[in-house]
Order: sequence, then C-alpha cells, then structure tokens
Amino acid sequence: MGYAQQVTHGPFAGAVTSASARIYVRTSAAVPFDLYVSTDSAAFSNALVFAGTTDSSEDTVALVNVSGLQPDAK
Repeated sequence: MGYAQQVTHGPFAGAVTSASARIYVRTSAAVPFDLYVSTDSAAFSNALVFAGTTDSSEDTVALVNVSGLQPDAK
C-alpha cells in the first residue's frame, strides 16, 4: 500500500538544547503528521508524540517544537 504524501526533506533537528529541539520536515504535499521521539528504536510505547502539519503556503514545510527531552539521551 502506498501513501500519497512522502517526506522529501528531513527530519532535521535544530535549535537543540538539553531539553528541546525544533524538527524540520518537508513533504511532497500538505499533510498532518505525528512525530514520535523515543530513546528505544525498537518500540514506541514510551515515545513522546508531537503533532505537525506541512502547509502548502509554506512550501509544504513544518517546524515542530519538541520538548520534554532528557539531557544526554540518544
């Protein structure tokens, strides 16, 4: 099964602090999405979830503010 929208650029992290970051995402078409942030790549049961929407008037780009991060986590 295919999807009509695809991520074309990103995600890229910027403005990173010990507890937050801004995530850049660009898609092929405007679309709402959820961004999952977790230290466990095998399971997302404890993931932080942030909603975003790419906007056609912004070149289908979204900047998502992520907070609640733990210092020195990978």
